[in-house]
Amino acid sequence: MKKSLYLFAAAAISLASCGSDAQSGEATDISSDSGNAYSISVDQSVIGWTGTKVVGMGSHSGTFGIAEGSLTVNEGALVGGSITLDLNNIVCTDTASWMTEELKGKLVGHLKDTSFLFVAEHPTAVFEIASVEALEVADEAGNSHTLTGNLTLRGETRSISFPAHIEVSDSGIQASGVATINRLDWGINYDKEKMSLSEKLKASVQNGIVGENVEISFSLTAAK
Repeated sequence: MKKSLYLFAAAAISLASCGSDAQSGEATDISSDSGNAYSISVDQSVIGWTGTKVVGMGSHSGTFGIAEGSLTVNEGALVGGSITLDLNNIVCTDTASWMTEELKGKLVGHLKDTSFLFVAEHPTAVFEIASVEALEVADEAGNSHTLTGNLTLRGETRSISFPAHIEVSDSGIQASGVATINRLDWGINYDKEKMSLSEKLKASVQNGIVGENVEISFSLTAAK
């Protein structure tokens, strides 16, 4: 049971690759854009994850907590902003009958440990918007813009770009989308310093079980 549980935990951070692949690169400069600030509603916004193993064995899903965030609007268009995730508030929302609350708790605990998000050392993740580019025509998923910004996760900051659906009005902002990132770019793996040969072999197997892609979905509501 313990061995199976750890495989399930590994699966949770390996998220399905059906989302839009985010283009990842070196961190980019973030300019301070002027405009009207809209506060992201913690209660009405959701940052989610859905995960699978490399080889079958079902899937897992859940949410990350939102600590705070704001979006900046200038002349009716989104131009900047940031959101901070509370990684101590990771929730597993699996509905399978065998997935008890005890198993969910152990899975979440494993996601928080040093092999994955290392929450004790890095309790938050931050995404800062660098640019927002409107698409000439919405894509098949209904996305209207391309967002580019810096994602800081586990102490590593990298630039990512991904499509999103954005609506701006006098009353508020609605933004949603799905981005798939490569967890290895942020050092999320089983490797550690000064490993023995047996530890290296074990880490290699574990890293092979866990897929590299991480799908993050978001639905944000912000108001003045």
